[in-house]
Amino acid sequence: MRFIHVFMSNESYLFKIVLLGEGAVGKTSLRKRYMGEGFEQAYSITIGSDFSIANKVIDGYKVIFQIWDLSGQPSFKIVRTGFYMGTHAALIVFDLANKHSFDEMENWINELYQHGTRGKVPIVIVGNKNDLIPQVSEESIEQFLAICASLSDTPVKLHYLETSALTGENVETVFDVLGRFFFEKYC
Repeated sequence: MRFIHVFMSNESYLFKIVLLGEGAVGKTSLRKRYMGEGFEQAYSITIGSDFSIANKVIDGYKVIFQIWDLSGQPSFKIVRTGFYMGTHAALIVFDLANKHSFDEMENWINELYQHGTRGKVPIVIVGNKNDLIPQVSEESIEQFLAICASLSDTPVKLHYLETSALTGENVETVFDVLGRFFFEKYC
């Protein structure tokens, strides 16, 4: 479904994104970097969710990103489930220097599809903190992506990118890819 708002007589598209992943993988840092708020070394947990709006232009289209940054701590799972409604796409983030966060990726995908209301939405898998020494092998990532592709009974747009919220590497690209997936699926 397409939501159209008027900006200076041009169409714009409202697009709800959820950021998912274990606690401390850098979801909030990625969102803040994307919003132009820079990077903070201090870590504080997201309680329930946090929300941002970004107005961007992707391939000549005006896009309003509604970015829902959901808490990764298990104690917030019940609270999180209500925020999936109406999601168009997801960034599922793991920490390249934390194998456990990668091992939980399948659970995050399942939670998204279990509680989302739009079926199997496009996903960008994000290996964050590529500025640190990786604990997740490239082979493990490739195997995981292959398994995701083979298990799907319906085609799902799935893409993988490595980022660094610290340096800003690929942060803008991640959201651009997600925006293009949105146009392919809904427009």
